[in-house]
Amino acid sequence: GSESTVYEARLGGERAAAKKPVLSTSDDLDKFHYQLQLLCEMDHPGLAKLIAAHARPPNYLMFFEYFEPPNLADKIHVEEWSPSIQQVITIASYLGPSLLQL
Repeated sequence: GSESTVYEARLGGERAAAKKPVLSTSDDLDKFHYQLQLLCEMDHPGLAKLIAAHARPPNYLMFFEYFEPPNLADKIHVEEWSPSIQQVITIASYLGPSLLQL
C-alpha cells in the first residue's frame, strides 16, 4: 500500500492520531478511498476507531482515537521487546477477531 506518516494531533480539543498518506498515483488515491470506506464500517475494540477524515485535496488525512504509548509497535521496535510464546498466543487471540472485520 501507500506510505503514510502518523502524527499526534488535536481534534475538537481531544488528542487524536492523524494519518497522512503519500498518494503518488491514482491507484493510491483509490486505495485511500477504499480503506476509508472500510474503516467507516468497522467497529471493533481491537482496532483503532476512525473518528474523522479529510478526503479531498490537498491534505488527505484520517483521524483515529489516540492510544497512549507504548503500543505494540513501540514495544517491538523501540523497546526491542521479545515476547514469550504465551504472549504471542495472547496477542494473536486479540488480533484474530479484529482481522475478521477486514
